[in-house]
Amino acid sequence: MNETRKRTRTVRIALLLGGAETSRPALQLLTQLAWKKSVQALGIFIEDSTLLTLAQMPFSRELCRVTFTERPLEKADIERQLRIQARGAQLAFENAATEAGIVHSFRTMRGAMAALLQQAAQEMDLMILGPARRQRQFSEPISLSAIARLSRLPVMALFDGSESSLRALDAAKQLAETGNRRLTVLISADNGEASLVRQQQAAEALGDYAASYRFAVNCDIETLLQTGHNEKAGTLVLGVSEALLQPQFLEELSHRLEIPALLVR
Repeated sequence: MNETRKRTRTVRIALLLGGAETSRPALQLLTQLAWKKSVQALGIFIEDSTLLTLAQMPFSRELCRVTFTERPLEKADIERQLRIQARGAQLAFENAATEAGIVHSFRTMRGAMAALLQQAAQEMDLMILGPARRQRQFSEPISLSAIARLSRLPVMALFDGSESSLRALDAAKQLAETGNRRLTVLISADNGEASLVRQQQAAEALGDYAASYRFAVNCDIETLLQTGHNEKAGTLVLGVSEALLQPQFLEELSHRLEIPALLVR
């Protein structure tokens, strides 16, 4: 009975849309997570309250990229643009989720970016962050046929021996198998001896699936992102730890990502 419940448990996925998180790769990653289990996706468009606060400052100005003229930055203009972007993001998200057969819903949330990221990471089983440097304006719905081709770039998972990193490793393995992609495991430990122990733990968790291993002493965000770049990774998979849930870490990660990241609770 317990195993049946476990197999049929709905996996909740949050996809962050808006600002640095709005991207085609993030939608593509969503379509790769349908696997054989029940999946329910929540698209969240974030209205960063910092932008609205900035618009109310007397010194704020908007620069026209066509005429290069300046004018006062109005809160009403920012809110109108946010509504347009939210609608476009919703259409793109719903179109991709529907064609992938994923049960889904959409929500717009306003507040501080870091706090909203932290809330989503705590409430959902999986959270997708899109690459910050691949922003895309959603002026029209995106067809799944345009984004469903699985990336051939490697998947990289961070493993530190925690329960959440074990779950992240399992998710990374399934992503790699689904797309016939190479899997790289970044081992984080205090020293070389501990690294070898954790590599053995990771290898046992992966079973007969062959993976490449890289090592880092107490991996920080700089090492994480640089290793992903060196490995030419197309997806980063992280277990949600206490350190990762810190608002500063989540905000820096969302601003510096070059590839989509999957956060696993």
